[in-house]
Order: sequence, then structure tokens, then C-alpha cells
Amino acid sequence: MLTARAFERFIVDQTPLTATFLDHAARGLRAADLLPSGPRGLYAHPLEVSTVAIFLLGLAASDSPARVPVEAARYAALRPSWSGNYGTGSHDTLKPFDHCETAGAALERVLTGLPAADDIESVEVFRSWPRVVIHAGARTGFYGYAGIIDARAAGFRATAASVRFHFNASLLSLLADALREEADETGALVK
Repeated sequence: MLTARAFERFIVDQTPLTATFLDHAARGLRAADLLPSGPRGLYAHPLEVSTVAIFLLGLAASDSPARVPVEAARYAALRPSWSGNYGTGSHDTLKPFDHCETAGAALERVLTGLPAADDIESVEVFRSWPRVVIHAGARTGFYGYAGIIDARAAGFRATAASVRFHFNASLLSLLADALREEADETGALVK
């Protein structure tokens, strides 16, 4: 069981995001009905894996807590795209991760599949334009706008340089484990 408070503590401990950023982001997600509200402490409801995936995408995609709900919804809904490798001179085929139709569903699959899915290397969320890449060897999946040309054509201010938020396999595995663990009355994880 992973409560919202335990998730926030985990993210603060494992990423450069601050507790204040997480608190404000969580409030916005609750107001947008993307994060459940309810009792706290011993009676706090556990988060669903899908909720954690949306929360992670929003945090990674936005540099402002106020924008987290908007970006969470946008990024979770991203459809599969091609790799963005122009080496062949044309678009290659769409490359979803494990046949997932959206980036949110793909990240949910990553979190429920770990640690058994040992080919998961990382999840990369682009802040510069809507793009999510799940690095998993032959199963690597791409979502959103493949590159700056596609992003610019869709109206995004994309440049050759991009800002990305990177979740490595270790962090994803720790989070997957935390989703399966129990929490005490304060929301702290216990084994």
C-alpha cells in the first residue's frame, strides 16, 4: 500500500524535487480529480498504480506545480509514435511499449512488471515537448512527438536542445516495490 503522503516522501528522497513542490502539485492533482482525496494517516487510501503513473508523468513534465495537472493529463494520454531516428530518411513504424496505447498505460505496465521486467533501463520524459520514451531493449516504446520537426509542426517551441526528466531502473524498481509494501499509520513504508 502506497499512500499519497508516502509517495511524496519517496519522490522527495529519490529526486531533486522538493516537498513544497510535491505538496502543491498534489493539491492541484486533487483539484483536477487526478489524485484521490480522502482520509489521512491510518485510514488513508492506497494509491492505484495508474494514479502513481499519472502523478510521475506530471511531476516529470512540469517545472511548475501549477502546471502538473495539465501536463499529467497531456502526457498520460500521449499515443505511440515512431522512434525519431531519421537515419532511414523516413518515419519508421509506431513503437509502443508492450502494445500499450498511451504513455500512462505504458508507465503503469512498467511499475506493475518490475522487478520481473529486467530489461527496463529507464523512463525518459521530455519537458521541452510532449515525449516519453521507455527504454527496454527490444521492447523500447515511444510516445508523443518524435522529434523537433514533429513538435514544431504541432506548435511546440522545440529546439535541438531538450530538457528531460530521467527515471532510472533502480528508482522505478524501488517505486514498484513500494507499491507492494504496506504503510504504518503515519504513511511511512514498513517491510
